[in-house]
Amino acid sequence: MREDNGGTTLQCGRDNLDLFAAMLLSLGCRIVVREPPELKDAFAALAERAGDAASASALATPVHSHIGSRTASGNEGAGQKG
Repeated sequence: MREDNGGTTLQCGRDNLDLFAAMLLSLGCRIVVREPPELKDAFAALAERAGDAASASALATPVHSHIGSRTASGNEGAGQKG
């Protein structure tokens, strides 16, 4: 990494550009991809997936997470009878 025109330039190698692009997005800062074109493609694919998720139809199968969910009584749900 090095300072570059008021920002930071990162040069590195990665095997999984999809995961790397997602990690870079999670930083919450402005990103400019100069190269490789495959990383630009990875960002484009993430943008498409994010757009799809944002405009998903109500008819789509929802994704639920029950990890750490609480019941109305405030219990963790473990050991409860249904």
